[in-house]
Amino acid sequence: MPMLTPGIYVATGASRQAVAVSTAAPAGRAGDEASAPVARFCPAERQRLLLERGIGPTTVSRLERAGFSSIAALRQAGAHRVVDAIAEASEVPGWKNRLRALDRLIHETEA
Repeated sequence: MPMLTPGIYVATGASRQAVAVSTAAPAGRAGDEASAPVARFCPAERQRLLLERGIGPTTVSRLERAGFSSIAALRQAGAHRVVDAIAEASEVPGWKNRLRALDRLIHETEA
């Protein structure tokens, strides 16, 4: 569900009503704590990650929360280890579906 911003109105019948807006981040799953220190990919590497089929903004955020800030770090850790660690920490077994995408990315960007 997208977060609402100030000034958003919802039509209810013949009238419009202002919607209460929460500025708090949505509650996440285990392993998605907002207070945990977060590493950041540089903009170029973030774009490269997002171009890979199977890797979206949520995947990149989880990689950053796990402490990864470069494709080289992902390569060094290995796709299997990265996926297993994040799937276990986030308690999202579907995270293992990212293995192929990360493996492709790591092999395509080898120097």
